[in-house]
Amino acid sequence: MRGLLTIWVGLLCVPPLAGADWLTDGGNSQRTAWQQDEKVLSVANVKNMKLLWKLHLDNQPRQMHSLFPPLIVGRVNTTAGVKQIAIEAGVSDNIFAIDVETGRLLWKKHFTGTWTPPAPASIRSTPLPGTACCTS
Repeated sequence: MRGLLTIWVGLLCVPPLAGADWLTDGGNSQRTAWQQDEKVLSVANVKNMKLLWKLHLDNQPRQMHSLFPPLIVGRVNTTAGVKQIAIEAGVSDNIFAIDVETGRLLWKKHFTGTWTPPAPASIRSTPLPGTACCTS
């Protein structure tokens, strides 16, 4: 399904506010996807995992791509309190913020550009949260 983001969350998870940051594609600069501090999942309890929510995101696929792996920011101060937020980037120049606990879309931002590359323009990699390196 186009633009469908499905996040699996285990029943035996730590509380959302104690979650780990996953601030780059693959989890670290080597892109190993190894969550070395994960202590909750085991061979004995992984069978208890279930899908808690799914969300359809308004993002059109381009050239067989649609969404990049989500980034997880563990503690974000919001007007509704501290939340764990997934940042999801789509190839149709969209970025979405999703409340990890509820699966609710918090916001969507669509970017438009004026530069025309030889290939169709789109976001082509997972964004990295942090301080801005450049000014516009």
